[in-house]
Amino acid sequence: MTLAGKRTVLSPEEYSRISGIAWTRDGEVLFSAYTQTAHQQLIFGVRPGGEVRTAINGAGNLVAQDVATDARWLVTREVFALQLMLRTPRDTVARDVGWLDFPFGSALSGDGRLLAFGEASAESGVNYSVMLRATDGGKAVRLGAGMPMAFSRDGRWLLTLVPSRPGRVAIYPTGAGTERAVNTAGFETISRAGWGPTEDSVWFCGAAAGAKNSCRLSPLAGGASRPLPPGMGLFSPDGTRILSRNDGKLVVTTAAGEPVRELATADEVVTGWSADGRGIYLRQPRRMTIDLLDIATGAGRRVIDDATANADPNRPVRAAAVSADGRVYTYQPQRQASDLFVVDGVRQKP
Repeated sequence: MTLAGKRTVLSPEEYSRISGIAWTRDGEVLFSAYTQTAHQQLIFGVRPGGEVRTAINGAGNLVAQDVATDARWLVTREVFALQLMLRTPRDTVARDVGWLDFPFGSALSGDGRLLAFGEASAESGVNYSVMLRATDGGKAVRLGAGMPMAFSRDGRWLLTLVPSRPGRVAIYPTGAGTERAVNTAGFETISRAGWGPTEDSVWFCGAAAGAKNSCRLSPLAGGASRPLPPGMGLFSPDGTRILSRNDGKLVVTTAAGEPVRELATADEVVTGWSADGRGIYLRQPRRMTIDLLDIATGAGRRVIDDATANADPNRPVRAAAVSADGRVYTYQPQRQASDLFVVDGVRQKP
């Protein structure tokens, strides 16, 4: 954009994230971004009216910070890592149960016997991988593409969101069986999904091309889906109530949308319903500290406070999952660091 306010689009492609904008001395704009084909952050260059080129394709996620008058580049390599830690009643401390180098989005079966998680390493492809393993040990098994949403109540099926275009919702068997598809016709993107009041239906939220986000309930036996209230959350274990977040507060309604209770909460992260449907698990932001909030009274009590996970403030907990019985849990500590480089002799495009 010029000082006069004239705006020029230099890159016709959309990137999931752009950072590290810098000018070279000959008028080329450098920027760092992810693409659909490269599973790491590269440095690109573009001139007004010209084509985007790959300026540096090196090891790791690279960010262009600045360019000196003598044409040397100041570049950082961003190191962002996640672990997937699991603790069961048999463990004295949590153990690392990830597969490759970027596990995310864990889900636990209600009895805590099965663990599913997404894997976003380069080997997993643009739509990621869904991995399954038993919490008492054993190898991780790839079920298919996507990221896990929730196990069925009996643990025989895993609901999965595949971030393709158009997005889709798949149901993978955790044992013998055949993959099932959910009818999401007309939706371009899918952002969330979960089991319906019973497991013969699935809800999902997303958007059709050019439309606002909305939520639908889709029967697995076939037929048209029906609309759900905005802010759709999780059905209770018996399917009679819905937990959702509206205007920063947690709200419990009947499946028909009638109010049951408004829960005064701050910034806690919902991790799920308790097995008996009387309470919900809430995690403190950036910590592995979980309270069980009683729906009827609004009172909470501390059920998990992992001292090891909370010991290092520089490694915040990014995500967590708790089994419905509260006996098994996972958490994901995050580590982020940067390596600084001076790059000399970069070949310039004529």
